[in-house]
Amino acid sequence: MDGIAASVLTGVVGLLLVAGVLLLFLRLAKQQGVKAQAGLPASWEKRAVGGAQVELRYQPPRHGKHSHPSVLSLRAPTAAGLHLQISREGWFDRMCKLLGIAQEFQTGDREFDAAWYLRGEVDARAGMALRHGELRGQLKQLLALGFTGLQVEGGYVQADWAAFDPARNPLPGDAAGSALAAIAAGLPAGASSPTPRRHAAAIALWLCVLGIGGCFVLGIAYPPVRGWDLWRLVLPVAVLAWCMFAWIAAFALRGRSRSHDQWLLLVLTALLTCTLGARGLIGWWNGYADPAPLVVHEATVEQLWTKRRKNRTTYWLAVADWRGSDTLRYKIARDQYASLRTGASRVIAHTRAGRLGVEWQESWRVVP
Repeated sequence: MDGIAASVLTGVVGLLLVAGVLLLFLRLAKQQGVKAQAGLPASWEKRAVGGAQVELRYQPPRHGKHSHPSVLSLRAPTAAGLHLQISREGWFDRMCKLLGIAQEFQTGDREFDAAWYLRGEVDARAGMALRHGELRGQLKQLLALGFTGLQVEGGYVQADWAAFDPARNPLPGDAAGSALAAIAAGLPAGASSPTPRRHAAAIALWLCVLGIGGCFVLGIAYPPVRGWDLWRLVLPVAVLAWCMFAWIAAFALRGRSRSHDQWLLLVLTALLTCTLGARGLIGWWNGYADPAPLVVHEATVEQLWTKRRKNRTTYWLAVADWRGSDTLRYKIARDQYASLRTGASRVIAHTRAGRLGVEWQESWRVVP
């Protein structure tokens, strides 16, 4: 027994030593990271890099609700008035180009155009500069150093390095500063991004999206007795309506480098509004055009319960479904809940069969 106890004690001590070493290593690594960040400015600071005057800024990572990775940025002034963003081309960009929704400016360099996506409109002078081999070579050189994107806006050319770790990654050297300054100087002065007229189709599509979603209120006056009876009609209609809207939106918005970004936001919103709108329209037609006579049902309260969420309590009761297959639930007020008894209290419901065969409830009341 003494030998077993000694072995266990030795194992515990060993584990504690290993844990202590790991904690010490992590603390030292964190301290090194903090020291490395100490020399990086949180706001724009002018520095001479590669014989050129550039500005440097470092944003440390943020954790929690509004988390974001660290970003190291270099920028240099330019006389060009472009609004252009260059970032890695993703699968969504490639798919939308193939579908004809997005139309991107092409530099003529197949390798560059396949790897990077240019968001923004480019005039003739800027287009000629971007197609020039020297400027494109400087772009490729800068992005190959580790930078994840480049943007031209507000009179500056800015290169961003997302997830930059000052404890592991060396600061950009002379090559980065020289390439950035050359790009800023190589863009033609006065070149601009033609601003297209406000897309009337986009406004019309957004109004359509909001209008479809607003149709949900039409069905509120005709609540179904059993929710799934209505949803089994709503879902196929909602999917069909959403597919048609997505196609129409793609056709109306196509032709620009940011068309697919706007299209994606529209169709994601329409996925919700088409579902809500179909729910309201089908529920409304099922009740409003219903020629069936009023039917009165009386059922005994079988169950009473409460639900508490945060600082709010709701009160519920359940009665046997007059179809005989399940139970029906009703939300009641607090004073009603206190006066009800299972097996004795009753619910009297007035329903109609529904134009589309979905039984809906015109009114109901509780008899204590």
